[in-house]
Amino acid sequence: MQTIAFFSYARHDDMSSSGLLSKIRMKLETEIQAYSGEAELEVFQDTDDIEPGDEWEERLRDAIDGSAFFLPVITPFYFSRPACRRELETWLANYKSAEERKRIIPIKFLPLPKIDTSGSADPLRKTIEGIQFEDFTDFRHNTSLRGRISVRISELAELIISRRAS
Repeated sequence: MQTIAFFSYARHDDMSSSGLLSKIRMKLETEIQAYSGEAELEVFQDTDDIEPGDEWEERLRDAIDGSAFFLPVITPFYFSRPACRRELETWLANYKSAEERKRIIPIKFLPLPKIDTSGSADPLRKTIEGIQFEDFTDFRHNTSLRGRISVRISELAELIISRRAS
């Protein structure tokens, strides 16, 4: 498999949505494969792509380094989790130019509390908030991937494939 995107999320958010984030990731992967015609493309998710016995930190780093896109799922939990922060920091260290930054596609899953404007605001959060996001907040309570959420996942796959070509 070839990793086209790295799905960065807080596991708590996946559990609190009854696995909806994992379902979104799986559907996105199949849509990317359909739009590209390349069955070997994958959207990396730790729970699906790290095997027993793998050195998980090395596997995460390799997946981030090998991904063409970075998809952070933005929630209040995301910025409080050290693993999520490390993943984002690793991606940002690798991709510094404005053109490369277009390969970060934040997925807003829950609204964030207002940002601190006193100058001590979290620099990672400020960076992500400066990037246009895909808004999935309306879908948090979905139990299936039918209807509008399915269309939005398909549109996201189409965006990834079109940006990959440029």
